Amino acid sequence: MPTHLIYSSTASHAMTRAELQTILEDARSGNAAHDVTGLLVYVDGVFLQILEGERDTLTSLVSRITNDTRHRDLQIFYQAEVAQRVFANWRMAFASASAQDLAAWAGLDSTTTLAATLQSLQGRPGQVPQVIVKLLDTLAAD
Repeated sequence: MPTHLIYSSTASHAMTRAELQTILEDARSGNAAHDVTGLLVYVDGVFLQILEGERDTLTSLVSRITNDTRHRDLQIFYQAEVAQRVFANWRMAFASASAQDLAAWAGLDSTTTLAATLQSLQGRPGQVPQVIVKLLDTLAAD
């Protein structure tokens, strides 16, 4: 059964468009080889990534991601088995949003910082599916 794993991490420096493109190309290549799908969101120097795949595969992948010097302070804040993948056709989709957009998607209209939104999501994992749906809506609109 597939698993969703969602983490956040802080970029080691402000990422250029070219650096983000390299990250996406690396992720897409590796994910195709390991049957992993997902979405990468970059907001104000912070990565939020949703990974989908078999639990053991994701555990191994997170170990490799943790050692990537392009970011630090990786925190997993949601992991659950799911009936089906949300990003089945995306080896790694990408979205860039403002901190306020992400907060609104999480139903936290009074939250204006990314740190506060992520802290809230860590304490309320039930909100995570709502955020995923809003991210999908954003991808569909682009």
